[in-house]
Amino acid sequence: MACRSIYQVLKAGHVDIGEYNVETLVQSIANGLVTGFMYILVALGLTLVFSIMRIVQFAHGEIYMLGAYAVFFLNVALGVNIVLALVIAASERF
Repeated sequence: MACRSIYQVLKAGHVDIGEYNVETLVQSIANGLVTGFMYILVALGLTLVFSIMRIVQFAHGEIYMLGAYAVFFLNVALGVNIVLALVIAASERF
């Protein structure tokens, strides 16, 4: 097999690389980015609270998880669209 550029590999679509394929690679990169962004949001929230109030609020993670469970419940159990579920879960905090 000749050496091809990443553009040619992605353009070809389903190309097996061992037991994995390009779709798996792209999905893994996307999952890693989303997980990293969630960690960044939690860290920024903790830093913001600590820098303003000079106390460490460990309940920040619990509030984050309540929102995540609310979105999950609305989406899976009630069948609400994921974007609408995010809006509802975010608005219930106010």
